[in-house]
Amino acid sequence: MNVIAFQSGSALEVPIAKSTLSHHFKVFREAGIINTRIEGTQRFISLRRDDLDARFPGFTVDFAGI
Repeated sequence: MNVIAFQSGSALEVPIAKSTLSHHFKVFREAGIINTRIEGTQRFISLRRDDLDARFPGFTVDFAGI
């Protein structure tokens, strides 16, 4: 399972506003694409590959090593 860990969005260097990033994570989470685990002040984001593969057989997603 590939997991991204970030603290207040600081680990992700993306050229969009923090509020936009939060909105997209919420949409992905509600759609069942990602899972968010909170530990202290950190949030761990993981792609729900097993669920995606079960729903869309043969569909593979690779985000360049994320």
